[in-house]
Order: sequence, then C-alpha cells, then structure tokens
Amino acid sequence: MNASGSESGPLRRPKKRKENLKDFLLVCATALEMRAAVSLLPGGQQCDLSAWEQGAPLPPPQAPLPRLLLPKGGVRLLVCGVGPVASALSLTLAAGGKERKNLAGVLNMGIAGSYDLSAAPVGEAVLVEWECLPEYGIWPESDETVEHSPAEAVPGMPLELRFAQAVAGHGPVFSRLPLGGHNALGNLGLNCHTGLCAGGGATLAGVSGTRRRACRIRELTGALLETMEGFALALGAAALQLPFAEIRSVSNEAGRRPPHTWNFDAAAQALGRAAQTLFAPLM
Repeated sequence: MNASGSESGPLRRPKKRKENLKDFLLVCATALEMRAAVSLLPGGQQCDLSAWEQGAPLPPPQAPLPRLLLPKGGVRLLVCGVGPVASALSLTLAAGGKERKNLAGVLNMGIAGSYDLSAAPVGEAVLVEWECLPEYGIWPESDETVEHSPAEAVPGMPLELRFAQAVAGHGPVFSRLPLGGHNALGNLGLNCHTGLCAGGGATLAGVSGTRRRACRIRELTGALLETMEGFALALGAAALQLPFAEIRSVSNEAGRRPPHTWNFDAAAQALGRAAQTLFAPLM
C-alpha cells in the first residue's frame, strides 16, 4: 500500500496540457467593424477602442494594443485604417519587431461588397480563400487594350506587371495571394468548420462606384467580394511569416450607389455571429 492508501502503485500527478500562450491579432479597418466583431464575445462590449473611435490613427511603435482575454486564449485588437496603404503600415507597426514572436497569427474581419448577391447576399459572412490587387499593373490610356497585350487582358483594366511585390512561402507574389483560410483558422486555434461560404477577394484603393466597373473587376479577377484591406494585410502577414485568415460580411452589392441602399446593420450582425462561431474553441 502506498502513502495514498492505494495498492495500485505510486501516485502520479496528471500531466499539464501544453497550452499555446501566444495571442493572435484581430484586425479590422474601422472601430465600427471591430465593435461588431467582438460584440458577442465575453468582455467584447468592454473593450477600450477609444483611441480609434474618431478615426484610425496609426499605432505608435511599441504601443500596447487592447487585449481581449477569453477563457482559453487572448486576442490583441488592431484597428488598421481604411485602404491598402494604411492597413499594411498599421500591421507592420503593430506586429513587426519584438511583437512578432508573441503572435500566433492574424485574423482580418470586416465588411465588404458582393459582386454576386446570389452567391454572397447582404448579411452573409464569407471565408476569403484568396486575395488579389487588380489595380496593380499597367493601365492602358483608354478602354482599348494596349498593343501586344495578352489575349486574356480585359479592356479598361491594367495589364499584369512582371515585377513581383514580394516573395512569400509559395514563391513570388504579383497581384494574387492564396490564403489557405481553413488551415490558418486551425493554426490560430479557431473553429475551421464554420460552414461559411467561400470565395475570392479583390482589394481596391478606389472601390467601384458604378456597376460597370464592378462587373469589370469581377470579370478580371473572378473575385466574389470587393475589399479595401485584405490583400495588403495578407501580404504583410506573409512577410512576417504569420498564418492569416480573412472573414468578411456583406453590406451591399459592389458598385451599387447611393450608399443609403447598403445595410451595415445586417453586415455588422453577421460579423458578430461569425466571430462567435470562430472563437467557440476559446470560450
């Protein structure tokens, strides 16, 4: 008989489960989108986003980011600003340097326009499978393609520029970047079996103001959604060698004006529900 009164042998302490102590970075373009994304998470309503409520100033280097602490993990919050330039710079300032080793990866959540409402209707959340930057390239002077242009060129849209923007794990990056969303979600410790519809994203600095332009972008890229930050954030995460996933909810049909026809409330609610499903393993 051992000291515990048992005859089954020496008493063994249960092994502690090895936990991933790294936070991941949740990135949204605006405070409105961040509020929507964390609205249904424990403690989400109390997150201090005051620094971003009146805009999206770039975070000072080394400035601590707000942290949402969930029962089984932590999430750092970053409002990156609207558009590819601000978002890429914000991510670099927030996640580069010493912070890189403390992060498990990057999750971008936000609102987008849909090129195809039958596949991605207003109020639907979408897992973005790949991103592209269709404005990157050589712009012709008119709707006619330039001389010796490739057969697949679309009139009025830029021709591919033969200079890579970066080199990622899978090779040179020109204007298209695969995301591997399901794997990235799994690497972040999130629910990768979301049941969300999936499709590609087109990142634009100047969003489509007419249906004609939206149709051209759709024809050129095959994208389902129109975003303003996805490609830039994905490229930044790839440069930092961090897993990256992107979830967008639809507020409007791309190119459909005026904006008062958009439904931000439905998109915000869909974003909150999607985050609740994604973050379930942490709760």
